[in-house]
Amino acid sequence: MTSMKPELVSEDATQVEKRDDAAKISNCSSTAGEGDDLSSEDDQIPSGYQAYGTTFDGKRFLVPETIDMFELLFTPKNWGLGEILVALVNAFNTLTMVFSRYIPTWYFIVTFLLWRVSYNVGIGYILRQQSRDFGFDRFLDGLRPEWNALLRKIATTSISRKLEETGQKGVRFNREFESWMVFRLISTLILSNDGQTYCILAWKLLQIPAAEDITIGHIFCFVFGTIVCLLSVAAKRDAHDCVGDYAWYWGDFWFRLETNLIFDGIFELFPHPMYTVGYLAYYGLSLITRSHTLLVVSLVAHSMQIFFLAFIEEPHMQKIYGSEEEKAKKAKSGRDELFGLGNFFPYRYADISTAVLLGQIVMTALFLNFGSNFYTLQLFLWRIAHWMGLGTIMYLQSTGQFWTNKFASRGYTRDEAFGEWRKLYNTSTIMNNAAYCAFAIRVVGLPYQGLLHALLPDNLACIVGGMLLIASSVFVVTSVSESLGHDSWYYGDLFLELKSYKPNYDGLYRYMDNPGSAFGYLGDYGLALLFKSWPLFWISFCSQFLSFAFVYLVEVPHMERYYKDVRESAGVHKLVNEQISKIYEVPTIKKLTDGVTMRTVKSWSKLREGVESQNETFAVSAREAKTKFLNKKSDVIKEIRAVAEYLDNHQVAVHARNLSERAQQQLRYLDQEILELAKRAGLLAEHMEVAQQRHKNGIGSVAERVVPDKSQKKTQ
Repeated sequence: MTSMKPELVSEDATQVEKRDDAAKISNCSSTAGEGDDLSSEDDQIPSGYQAYGTTFDGKRFLVPETIDMFELLFTPKNWGLGEILVALVNAFNTLTMVFSRYIPTWYFIVTFLLWRVSYNVGIGYILRQQSRDFGFDRFLDGLRPEWNALLRKIATTSISRKLEETGQKGVRFNREFESWMVFRLISTLILSNDGQTYCILAWKLLQIPAAEDITIGHIFCFVFGTIVCLLSVAAKRDAHDCVGDYAWYWGDFWFRLETNLIFDGIFELFPHPMYTVGYLAYYGLSLITRSHTLLVVSLVAHSMQIFFLAFIEEPHMQKIYGSEEEKAKKAKSGRDELFGLGNFFPYRYADISTAVLLGQIVMTALFLNFGSNFYTLQLFLWRIAHWMGLGTIMYLQSTGQFWTNKFASRGYTRDEAFGEWRKLYNTSTIMNNAAYCAFAIRVVGLPYQGLLHALLPDNLACIVGGMLLIASSVFVVTSVSESLGHDSWYYGDLFLELKSYKPNYDGLYRYMDNPGSAFGYLGDYGLALLFKSWPLFWISFCSQFLSFAFVYLVEVPHMERYYKDVRESAGVHKLVNEQISKIYEVPTIKKLTDGVTMRTVKSWSKLREGVESQNETFAVSAREAKTKFLNKKSDVIKEIRAVAEYLDNHQVAVHARNLSERAQQQLRYLDQEILELAKRAGLLAEHMEVAQQRHKNGIGSVAERVVPDKSQKKTQ
């Protein structure tokens, strides 16, 4: 659904950026010596420093320039004891890679997962404690003074050497900055080994086929996997260049950097690009190795990273970057009514009816079996009722206030009509999801035959991948509902009077117009992957198609009618247009495009002239043809009349021939009758002659003469 908040005015873009991505800032910040007062009225930044920082207790200091992880690992001259330790561990990992053929696979899997747990659980715990009550600072201060000083000195060695190159010696650093540098050193150790051990695991699982065994599938997996890996590396590098070393190592957990937030490049395309597209290399290497084992490990590791983002970074971002207006808005999170399955109250009729319908589906799915046709029809009817039925109501409401007018005719207010709509829409959404799950359980069924069969690499990949898609769908739907608010989730701008006619592009709506339709169905696809079912996949695809159809048939026209300043493009589309514009500004490209444009204009002019000349020729030909047609009109009419006369004569001749045939037939009938009469007349004459002869000879009695015999009667 599009981002529409009828009750809110859209916020400034800078405020939106400040709440997202944990202050991913494009410039590093530096601290000055704690004993020196380096803050001046004009806030000039000395050499070796980049910006001012402010601790959470209000202390202001200069933050030195730091060296990012990639540069530091490849410049040994700036190494301190901490960097040497990191290099030694990396060297040991490289040694295991060299002798990987002699080391079992499980060793590399366990090694990588240990570093991954150190990242997501270990670093996550440190950051959580630091965000809550500065727990890491208190931990360092709780150490023995000599150990505390040693750790701080080891962590800041590279910075001190870099400042000495600018002529600044013996600089003392702010304690919060030193504490962050200690954490930064720990993070460098964990992050570098996390990435290295994963690559070594991929190397171990790589199986290079013989030349004669290479197929199209091998080539496709290698080429496409390589492209995905390159995109991932480019995204990571772009994100690092954009946010800088300060945000890369979670510096805002220790102090705030006084600099403008800059979100460009990859941050305009994807939310949290370091944790989303930045991890595409996992799947690229899984394609190259064609290993289900690596895919399962990748899915588990990526899932842990998403949980790290959701439970560690996001709360801290909202804590320090969320505006007071947003916090107040979240405090009154909406109406106290059923929202999904939340706020369930067993004494409300709407809640009870929803629970009864949901219980019917659950009972028939788990304890009864009415056959596949029942569950298929149930799913079909709920989907059609949701998208066709409710979609039609929203279309009529948008164009003619259908729903609110029906309630107004019964004396209800606009808010009461909207309340009934919320209950109907929420119930329909719940029933659709429940019917889909019932269909999956009863019609499709899980394809795994026991626990051991499910733990096979290919089956485990489907299980973990499906669960990751379902979790991603939950994250998307939750983010969309938080961005929209309670009323806008139910399309409140179709029912309520708007207080603002400017759409608010917040959260995921910064990157796309309809994140719910684009990624809200990942859970359906995840269930299809979990059940390894193509029918579920196509049902999900059709449902998503109906969702997009609703967006472009109902939502988009509604926004165009009622909203002002609707953006033309967002995210990827916007960045692509900007990149195309930049490409056009390149001198060589511009010269080429100008030449092509001039040639196109000339060709178009010639084509237009040719078309115009052809049009004139056609007009002349048309006039000549019209004249010839008019001249021959009388001849054509005469020919038509002659044909008509001929047809009339032909009909007369046919009629006469029919009459002649009938007359001849009648004559044949008369001839036969005449012949019959003639025969009868001959018999009668013969009889009369016999009678006369008898009379003359006197043969026969009177009786015989008076009463003729029967044969004579018949003859008569």
